[in-house]
Amino acid sequence: MVTELEGAAANNSEVVKKQRDQLEELRKKAGELEMQRHRIEGEKEQLENQLTNAKEQVIRSKQWLESIITDAKEADFQLKDMEIGNKSANQNLDKIKKKHKDVLKAIEKYQKELSDLESRLRNLSMKLASKEAAQRAREEFGGYAKCSIKSIKSIYGKAKLLSSIYLINLFKKKKFPSTILRLYLTYGPRQDINRFIPIIIEGCIKNKKFDCSEGNQFRDFVHVDDVVDAILKSLTNKNARGKIINVGSGKPRKIRNIIEQIKKISRGGYPQFGKIKLRKDEILKLYPNIKKAKNIINWKPKISFDKGLKSTIKFYNEHTTL
Repeated sequence: MVTELEGAAANNSEVVKKQRDQLEELRKKAGELEMQRHRIEGEKEQLENQLTNAKEQVIRSKQWLESIITDAKEADFQLKDMEIGNKSANQNLDKIKKKHKDVLKAIEKYQKELSDLESRLRNLSMKLASKEAAQRAREEFGGYAKCSIKSIKSIYGKAKLLSSIYLINLFKKKKFPSTILRLYLTYGPRQDINRFIPIIIEGCIKNKKFDCSEGNQFRDFVHVDDVVDAILKSLTNKNARGKIINVGSGKPRKIRNIIEQIKKISRGGYPQFGKIKLRKDEILKLYPNIKKAKNIINWKPKISFDKGLKSTIKFYNEHTTL
């Protein structure tokens, strides 16, 4: 009996040590993410300063160019007057012509400089926008995914990110009441049959073979009732204005395990794993950080995945023709 207790104590000690090591690792990662956030903010501030300086240079150059153009016009008027006037003024006329040429050269020079400054200003604006987009993406995914406009390959993904930035900026500048809800994989009764979970349920209910990938992807699923609750809370909460809020469970689930779980509950189906190849740009692990939803609109999912999946399978059992 003593030996067994000593063995159990040793095992507990080993578990505690492992948990402490894991906690320490998480603290290190949190520190690294915080340092990364400070560095990005520093880079953003530098870019904003460069952008401000470039704008000021453009304004000064435009003012100087306008002054030169005015001088050129005056020189043109003087040139015309001298050509009409006395021949004895030829010497002055030559000087004015020379001045006119010099002014034209100066205009050409400053127009080139102005063009270079405007090009630099555009580049700085694009770089700043890219930094802001990357920062928003990190905040949106809570550090679980790193992305920027350049790293997103699909037009659909770029459109979503850029439209999000546009709406947030519109709120900042004009107080346009916009709230962006990032809905992760919503499921539940009455979902279209061409979506992932209904497709698997139908195949298992009908006890037939169906193609699928190896199922090594991790995805986040949230029940439709929880999604509706999040939408209603965001509409009635003014603190949600101008915010990007993730709506999901925050717990990634392996696709293969979900298929096996549906097969087990339905007691049928023959999934053909590996028949469907993944896209080249497929993200293997994608799930949200739902901290904002909890803090801003006081929302978190209430329906567990197991409960939601069983009710969904029950619905399709009752409404699917075998």
